[in-house]
Amino acid sequence: MAGQNEAENQRAEAEAQKAVADDERSRAELEADRAVAATADANRQRRVAVSERATAGRQRRRAEARLYLAEAQAQLSKDPMETLRLALRAVSLEALPEAEKVLRDGLLEQRLLAILAGGKGAVTAATFSPDGSRVATASESGEARVFRTSPVALLQRLPHGAPLTSIAFSPVGNIVATGGTDGTVRVWDLAVQGGLTGFAAVRPVLRHDAQVRTVEFSPDGRLLLTASDDRTVRVWDVGSGVQLRRFPHPRPVRSARFSPDGRLVVTAPVDRDPFARVFDVATGAGAALEHPGAVTDARFTPDNTRIVSSGRRNIFVWQRGTWRRLHVLAAHVSAVHGVTVSPDSTRAVSFDDSGIGRMWRLDPGALIPGF
Repeated sequence: MAGQNEAENQRAEAEAQKAVADDERSRAELEADRAVAATADANRQRRVAVSERATAGRQRRRAEARLYLAEAQAQLSKDPMETLRLALRAVSLEALPEAEKVLRDGLLEQRLLAILAGGKGAVTAATFSPDGSRVATASESGEARVFRTSPVALLQRLPHGAPLTSIAFSPVGNIVATGGTDGTVRVWDLAVQGGLTGFAAVRPVLRHDAQVRTVEFSPDGRLLLTASDDRTVRVWDVGSGVQLRRFPHPRPVRSARFSPDGRLVVTAPVDRDPFARVFDVATGAGAALEHPGAVTDARFTPDNTRIVSSGRRNIFVWQRGTWRRLHVLAAHVSAVHGVTVSPDSTRAVSFDDSGIGRMWRLDPGALIPGF
């Protein structure tokens, strides 16, 4: 009996020990689960921290890149090379979409030789002297300026006194004419200083009754041609300021140009006037070149044999003397603003509202492909 009791006691003790062991194992497994969960949470937190750190780094680099781009843009008109350096530094931090434009602008500015400060207000016209040694600019501020091109330097200021629309050098380059919105034309002798002002001497003021659109010297420099919103084109003697010819028009006149020999003038109107007009400087006789719509530009070819004009969506070539229309050059799909002719008189370039320029061969009247 005693042996049986001892066995039962041992069995009970073993079961108790087993229960304790099971309990300890359960606690260990729970602790292990907790440890695994804590490790997983720690890993998740570490990943979040890494992600946040990476995001913060990207944001910091993006902010730095934008600062570099802003500084690069500010340097564009002063130092294009510095613009490129700063823009490339920005790209090395982050390739932002706006960096492409800053880099392109910097590359384009590398072609820039000089920045000529035209004064307050927009610069409305600029022209080289015949020998290329100077540039004259006209400004809405009412002041024209003459610059030396190499090394660049401001040489003279010409205070016209009203917003300027046009400017021209004489063929010799010693005289400049300026045209203003007040209808006045001033002729400046660059070789002579005017009194105590230090400005170039101004000759007698030439007057229209409305805004002057263009000014141009004759090839020999003796005459000045002016076109105005007062519906006239006038020819003046440069030396005396005397008006020699007055060519009336039915509408304001956009431009007037001499023929290469100085004997004729061709004009283009403003508004919807369908005629370019040709006048003989000596006799005043005129001819009208009729277009199917408004005329926007007209000029003689350098070889003096034709007139090339633009209107609506076409270019027109006219024979000098007979004024017969030789060719109609049609390929533009929007309004043509103007046309210019190559020095050898074989080609013309026209440009329109759509941002397209087209090149033409004048002899056959054909479009040159690929331009």
